[in-house]
Amino acid sequence: MIRPQTAIHNGFIAVGLLAGLFYNFQIAMAGGGWTGNGGDHLRDQQNAWFLGTEPVSYCVLRAPDFPLGDTEIDQMIESALSDWRIFFHKYSLDESTIGKNPRLGIFPDHQARGLSLNFKKIPTCPQEPAEEVVFLFGVTTPVIDEAIQHGAQNSIGLAVRKDYNHQTYRSGGYVWTKTFTSDPGRIKHVLLHELGHVFGMKHDSVYVMDSRVADLVDPSRGTRIISKPLLVAIESPNWKYAFRPGEIFSLTWEAPESAFRIPWQIKEDLRLSATDTYSATFSFKEKFTQFGLYAFNLDIESPGHEKTSLTLYMNRIDVSEAQSYSPGVFTRYKIHSSTPKESWFFQGLDNQSIPRSFIGYVNIGTRRYAAVLHYIHGPTLRIFGTQEGQWWGLPKAE
Repeated sequence: MIRPQTAIHNGFIAVGLLAGLFYNFQIAMAGGGWTGNGGDHLRDQQNAWFLGTEPVSYCVLRAPDFPLGDTEIDQMIESALSDWRIFFHKYSLDESTIGKNPRLGIFPDHQARGLSLNFKKIPTCPQEPAEEVVFLFGVTTPVIDEAIQHGAQNSIGLAVRKDYNHQTYRSGGYVWTKTFTSDPGRIKHVLLHELGHVFGMKHDSVYVMDSRVADLVDPSRGTRIISKPLLVAIESPNWKYAFRPGEIFSLTWEAPESAFRIPWQIKEDLRLSATDTYSATFSFKEKFTQFGLYAFNLDIESPGHEKTSLTLYMNRIDVSEAQSYSPGVFTRYKIHSSTPKESWFFQGLDNQSIPRSFIGYVNIGTRRYAAVLHYIHGPTLRIFGTQEGQWWGLPKAE
C-alpha cells in the first residue's frame, strides 16, 4: 500500500456490499495502516493472500494512456515476482510452512502450507476476482474507487483484497498503480511494495515496504526522493529484512563531529577525528544459547583505512518482535494438548529471525559502555557515554 497524506492511525472502516462481496482495503497511512473491513477478523488484514502449492492466476488491465506498454508491464510483473522469490529464498521463507506443528497449531485439515510463489497469467480478467490477482495500471474499478473515497485520495498504489477465506487460505483482489510517473523504476518500486502486501509483508519490515514510500518515489510530493541505485530494491545496504550471521549493514557519517554529539570519552577511546568521514559495518556474529546472549560486530574505518573492531554483547528485550514482521496468517488453528481445542491467532513463516530489540554492552579500550540496539528501518545503535551521561546514536545511511 502506498501512503496517502491523511493521518489515520490503525483505524477500521466498514464498506458497503459490492456485487455481493466484501473487500478488505489495505491502505498505508502516515505512521501506520488501516483496513476497510467487511466483517472478517480485524487481525487478518495483513494475512498473506495465498497459501499452498497451487499457482496463483493473474491478469492485467492497462489504461490506454498509461506510459508503459503491455509488453513492458508484463516484463515488469514477472521481474517483480522474481525479485520477491529471490528474497524469500534468501531467508528460506520459500521453504517454510505453517499449520503443521501440533504444539504451535495446525490447520483444521491437518495440511501444512507455505507461501504461494508461482504465478501464471490468464488472458481474460474475471468480472470479480475470486482467487485471482488483477493488476490495474492507470485503471480503477468500483472497489478501488471506494477505497480512494474512504481515505486514500492521495494514494499512488493499493493492494485491495476480498474477505480472507479461512477455509482455502486463498483470497484474490486488486493491485492498483496510479498513473503518476513515466519512470519505469518508480512504477516498479510501487509494484514491488504492493506485491509485498500480497505476500503478507508488513509495513517497515524491509526497505521496499517503507510506509513512507509514496513520498520517496513521487517527486511531486516528497523531499527525500529515492536515489537510482535504491529504486526497485527490496533491501537496501542498511535496511535488510533481518539479522543473519555474516549479513553486513553499512553505516556512514561525516564531519563535523559536533553534528552527532559524540561523547568525548567515546570519541577518545575510538580515536575519532572531528574533521573526517567515517564508514562502519555492522553484522550479527553469533548467538550464545547457554547464556541467552547475542554477539554483534561493529567495524569502524577511518579515511586512512585504519579499522577499529568492536564486539557488542546483547540480551534480547522482546523475542516476539521477530515474528511480528514475518509474513503469515491469522486464522483458526487446532492445538493438540491434553484437551485438543481450536483458537484464533497469528502464525508466521519466519522461525529463524532473531529479535529486533536488545540491550547490552560494548568494550572500547579499557572501558565498558552500555549499548542499546533496535532494528527499525535497519539497525539503530546507541552507546552510552558515562562521563557525560549522554547517548551516542550512530548515524546510518539508507
